[in-house]
Amino acid sequence: IAAVAEASPAVRLLIAAGLPAPDHVVVERLPQPATLVESARDADLAVTAAGMTAYELACAGVPFLALVVADNQARVGAALERSGLGLVLDVREGVDLCALRERLARLADVSVRQSLAAAGPRAIDGRGASRAVGALALRWGLGG
Repeated sequence: IAAVAEASPAVRLLIAAGLPAPDHVVVERLPQPATLVESARDADLAVTAAGMTAYELACAGVPFLALVVADNQARVGAALERSGLGLVLDVREGVDLCALRERLARLADVSVRQSLAAAGPRAIDGRGASRAVGALALRWGLGG
């Protein structure tokens, strides 16, 4: 949060409830909705860890920068970037402010945001669990 605030001091930071923010950084807290998709739809862009939240943001059509903060997120980050769903920055060794500024500058480009926003819902419709249940029911002969 501090690195994003430093890299883009003019942005309005909305952060998820429960996340710690440095005292010197002014933030607004997002309400705790049933899903992040409800609040995310109003965001111009997001910065998130390269985990499940990235998928919710893609589903909501929110352009994002995913930060790889743990080893288990490296493959997810690579897939997100390769598929054009979001920009990615590996910060496992620390935040490189120049690289962060570069990614945020790319997100400032309207055409980049539009491309990412369109790609997300095309790839992730939020109905995967229902499809999985249906496939399992058919496989096990449980009918519709």
